[in-house]
Amino acid sequence: QVAKIMNDFNASEDASEKLKALEAARLQIEKQFGKNPLDNENYGKIIILNGPSSAGKTTLSRNLQKIWDRPLYYLSYDSVDWYMAPFGVTGRDYGIDAVRDFLAVMYESAAAICRSGRDVVIDNCLFDCEDIYELSQEIMKGCPVTMVKFSK
Repeated sequence: QVAKIMNDFNASEDASEKLKALEAARLQIEKQFGKNPLDNENYGKIIILNGPSSAGKTTLSRNLQKIWDRPLYYLSYDSVDWYMAPFGVTGRDYGIDAVRDFLAVMYESAAAICRSGRDVVIDNCLFDCEDIYELSQEIMKGCPVTMVKFSK
């Protein structure tokens, strides 16, 4: 449903319609969060935006940050890759094992942010591999996670 709302957002030229679509997306994401499995009400929320490049994940992330009712932290593979790899090299240059390691750092960071009571949105386009999806679930176990799938 959030992806449909964002399609409406992208199709609209009217600023007030865009704001309505963003608010609808925020409410839908909030609605999808159930009771924390660990019964820890002090946990934050993790929102994973998953989809292909140029699908609108970063735009939605940035706009959600503007209207979220408290600070919403932002993580993306590119930001982790950019800061962890030696200058001028990316995790992709090292192969799939390095990509998995970098993703694990991103998921660990998201889980730590969540467990400290803060909300985080992850801009991600790498859930094509089942083992990477399972890695994310294992690392973020116990955290309330909502995944929003995008298509172009």
